[in-house]
Amino acid sequence: MNPAGLHGFLVRNMVFWAGLTFMCLSIALPFLRHFIYLLPFMVLLTVLGDQKIRLGDEAKPFLAIVLAGLVFSPLATDEGLKDLYFTLTGVSLAFLIDIPRISLWRLFLILLGCMTIFFLLFGDFKTGFDFDIAKSQSSFEGSFSFMFGLLAPFALLEKRYRLCVCCLLMTVLSLKRIAVMATIFACVFVLLGEKRAQRILNPPVMIILNGLFLITILLYGYGFFDSLITELTGQSANQFGQGRRALLSLPATEIFSHPEQFIFFGQGPGATYVLANKAVGLYGTAQRLHSDILKLFYEYGVVFSCFFIWLMYSVKNFSTRIAFLFMNVLFLTDNTLIYAFMLFLFVYLNRHMEKRQPVAINSLPHAQPKHGYAT
Repeated sequence: MNPAGLHGFLVRNMVFWAGLTFMCLSIALPFLRHFIYLLPFMVLLTVLGDQKIRLGDEAKPFLAIVLAGLVFSPLATDEGLKDLYFTLTGVSLAFLIDIPRISLWRLFLILLGCMTIFFLLFGDFKTGFDFDIAKSQSSFEGSFSFMFGLLAPFALLEKRYRLCVCCLLMTVLSLKRIAVMATIFACVFVLLGEKRAQRILNPPVMIILNGLFLITILLYGYGFFDSLITELTGQSANQFGQGRRALLSLPATEIFSHPEQFIFFGQGPGATYVLANKAVGLYGTAQRLHSDILKLFYEYGVVFSCFFIWLMYSVKNFSTRIAFLFMNVLFLTDNTLIYAFMLFLFVYLNRHMEKRQPVAINSLPHAQPKHGYAT
């Protein structure tokens, strides 16, 4: 019997469908979200069976975080080590040499079905429907906004305009303001075209822009924009940022006081949780800074943060750069680096857009291409 196959079924395909099921469970039935953390073990067994492994550009920045985290593991907290595994889980799909292809419309319907199940079981509509984009409030608010938002630019790349509009509408309905912004940015750059977009979506420019955004976030945490935000929105800076002003106050003060400590080394994986808990005075659960850009900077330092961004925008495929742009915008004010379900979708959509099959790397010993999975 073929050790890598099972009665004519492709085991790697079965692993993919299992991963897709785990992703759906994570967002539709959150109490079953832990199943997705089985995925790295399943992928490992599949890679050993195939005796081939793939390493796509879409996974390299995230794998760099995992490797850097292992290097800094002596400084890591328990939460920091969990973060590394969450990130690895999300991108582990990228190691499979081939996966099934699902139409984007079908994927949209799967996400819509998950959202329907979630709100039928857990939605609270006793007071009616609530929607306020200024306060980032919606009766359907949730992580679905990230998922639909990521799907939108890929639909546009395939010139599926009705699907793109549907994704945009669902992104707004399941309101996450940063997801709406990320979707708009990604779609605009798709419309600009590869040649014009390349002028901005390249490592030097994006490193500078992310640096400017990071300074802006730190100034916000330092209180520099408090009066302006109150004047424009009628809300306090902390209320407008949904508590982010308080969370960012300590890292902003520490970094502005001792910037030299964050050039080559950070404070180690998970250090931001300690800081965030201290900022809000809560220690029962791990508090997050809600800014992955700041998290990378604080935990790993300037040099690694620049390397991470360089990996994102040095990829060859235009569609992958667009996907990284979407994620990059999310990184400014959210913590999607540890959302395994989100990273799973990210990897799949990039694989979906590949025009040709990736070249497998026969990196495992005694590889025998003629006797891989059944086809």
